[in-house]
Amino acid sequence: MVKFSRERRILAWTFLFGLLAHGYCYFNLSYSHDSLMVYQDDEYMQIAVGRFMHLPYLRLRGGFYTPALVGALSLLFLGLAICLMVRLLDMRRRSLLCLTTGILTTCATVTLTNATYIQDVDMYMLSLLLAAAGGWICARSRWGFWTAGIFFCLSMGFYQAFFQAAVFLAMMYVVKLILDGVPPQAVLRAGLHQVGGLLLGLLFYSAALQLVFAVTGIPLLSTYGLGSAARYESLGELLAYIRHTYGYVLHYFLHPAIHLSALAAAADLFLLVLSLLLVGFLVWRQQIRGWSLALLALVLCLMPFGMNVVYFISHGEEHYLMIFSLFLAYLFAAFLTERFLRETAPAVLHRWVRRAVCCALGIVLFGSVVYAGQVYLKKDLEYQTTVFTLTRVADRLEQLEGYQPGETPVALLGTLEDSPLLLRRPGQEALFSDTGLWNELSVTYYETYAAFFHRVLGYSIHILSQEQSDAWRERAEDLPVFPAPGSCAMLDGTAVVKLS
Repeated sequence: MVKFSRERRILAWTFLFGLLAHGYCYFNLSYSHDSLMVYQDDEYMQIAVGRFMHLPYLRLRGGFYTPALVGALSLLFLGLAICLMVRLLDMRRRSLLCLTTGILTTCATVTLTNATYIQDVDMYMLSLLLAAAGGWICARSRWGFWTAGIFFCLSMGFYQAFFQAAVFLAMMYVVKLILDGVPPQAVLRAGLHQVGGLLLGLLFYSAALQLVFAVTGIPLLSTYGLGSAARYESLGELLAYIRHTYGYVLHYFLHPAIHLSALAAAADLFLLVLSLLLVGFLVWRQQIRGWSLALLALVLCLMPFGMNVVYFISHGEEHYLMIFSLFLAYLFAAFLTERFLRETAPAVLHRWVRRAVCCALGIVLFGSVVYAGQVYLKKDLEYQTTVFTLTRVADRLEQLEGYQPGETPVALLGTLEDSPLLLRRPGQEALFSDTGLWNELSVTYYETYAAFFHRVLGYSIHILSQEQSDAWRERAEDLPVFPAPGSCAMLDGTAVVKLS
């Protein structure tokens, strides 16, 4: 019989749960929003927001990709990242590892990235892998923080938000050392080792970013990403955002993006309370006192801030694609449960704690899998509606006298999202508040219309820039709104389409 190691099992579970939750997305076409814009201009846009590793990676992977390819790569990188985290925390209990692997694979961050930004999902998971590798190397080698700094730098070069996953992982590692009975001086030294690696990563990233800007001539985008990170103008504002950083974590777990949200929130509260009780038991059982207890209390108090530190840095500019670190809280709850199960206690207590934790994790996992399916179905329906609607627009244009596909300039006024033509499908109301799910169509802003015509429909159309189209607003004021007769008209050699 073939024996599977812990790492092989984790990789197997990652692909199993990944295909169960995300297979619909990986084997169907539902490009939308930014995933319609994956060409050269977008690559340089990524440099402008500080993600300079996208360009060399896409030269290797290719910008013309399939969802199945990026899906497989993302699951591989994610599985390897989980293996490193589990090794760092020395976790071995199969049931807990299986459930937490499933949650990390199917969480809202992965689902919503797949749904709307699938061109980036493998790079985001590679960012996570590099962050986890940095933490693991920092813990395993005396001078590992120098190498770890490079890994953290590369991780931020793919996506800066996974820096907070490295911060939270470092905190979990410090807790592990304290529970292992490591002397407080050694724990402090190991903690400073991790902090040193993280700070070196920030310094290396800043230097690399300036070098990339100097070589490419591309300036930092001032309205998004790093350019939007604000400085705090007063102590009151600083304290307010510290409070908001903690509050965001609590708010998400009480209102998770998941199926059966209320039940999942109850499971989250149970895991939080149980985790605190387990920490208390382990402190009592192992007689943790003095400086070790003080360090433990400090790290536990800072954990919500650490797992959400990007919220603080970005002045509150955070969305669901950036919060993968929050889902590591389930890994931490499983870690504490396993440590409890290693201690001497009544067998019946062991049994009930294990069952209760597995049940709570199972609820979250089930809700995540169902939620992913709902999101992908919504995106698929939007994609089909967009194909149908823009095909009708092309047909109307071709009926205009003198219109030549690909040659006649086309001005689009308004957006289909504001058109009375669209119906917000009943039963999907709960999904519209989540990242990338705000619309009923795959086209979401002006540039995506040309992208959809050219890259999805393969239709030759000469759409004017948004500024050029806006110049026709006054003359087209009396036109009816699409699909009414007369909503498409030829005005001085330009085909004008009033969408809303």
